[in-house]
Amino acid sequence: MKFYKKMCEECIVNNNKLPIYPYKNMKKIIKKEGDVKVYFIGFIKKEIRKIDKIWKIKSLCLIWRSRVYKSEYMKETAECLLSWANMYKEATRKILKKYNKHKGKYYGVIENKFNFDFQSSYTVIELQGLVENIEICCCVCLNTMFMPHGKSCGHVICQDCYSRMSKQKCPICRSDDKWFKIKSWNRCLRDKKESEERVDDFLCKKYATKLMRIPTIQLASEFSR
Repeated sequence: MKFYKKMCEECIVNNNKLPIYPYKNMKKIIKKEGDVKVYFIGFIKKEIRKIDKIWKIKSLCLIWRSRVYKSEYMKETAECLLSWANMYKEATRKILKKYNKHKGKYYGVIENKFNFDFQSSYTVIELQGLVENIEICCCVCLNTMFMPHGKSCGHVICQDCYSRMSKQKCPICRSDDKWFKIKSWNRCLRDKKESEERVDDFLCKKYATKLMRIPTIQLASEFSR
């Protein structure tokens, strides 16, 4: 009950029009006698998916606007959305734990494999880039991050390591999800100077062979225009 009250208080304080997690209703389902596993899973897929969709739409709208301009209000909104994502994530973990404790040994355990966006996704990582300056190293080479690529598992690598990868699997946890570019991080990487230097080095290495193939006279004429 304390967790549910905390969510209600957060909703009043922030006034962000995000739906409250139906924690009470789900507890009532668990208290019912007999096998409620199918009904419980159906309730999660239907009701929690609605919450997830609303949260995702609000988050993506904020991310798209941030690519045009940034403000203090956007930062506060991103903080609020991340806070709610954590609460939704914690509520899902708690309610599944409660179900497995009371019904799991009789009717089978329910694992958290619903893949909601508020749990771990591209959207969450992009919002983190709006909240504060990022001081993060590449998971593979441990150098300063630049042109970051991420997965829904939460691991982020630099462009240099990404270009060297032969497989799409995450080098840390072997996740098969697709990689995506984290555009919001490029503006707020804390070590900007070092990050920009890595970008320059990467581009020079990438296009060095192409530049060597072009005759010197042709290069000179191109730059003189």
